[in-house]
Amino acid sequence: MVQQTRAVPGYKTMPILFYEDDHENFDRTQNNFASAVAEHVSRGWFDSRRKGEALGEGYQSRL
Repeated sequence: MVQQTRAVPGYKTMPILFYEDDHENFDRTQNNFASAVAEHVSRGWFDSRRKGEALGEGYQSRL
């Protein structure tokens, strides 16, 4: 996706950010975080609640 974006006619060098990505797979060699680092782009992690967690738990949960 990053390579496709950079190949768009008229693209100007600027930061690329993947915002609120909730796909983890940190135990795998290839995951969204590793891909972002390899392409020198920023990645924001979206942490809502996990199944069974209370309303106040999770990084971005309402209190």
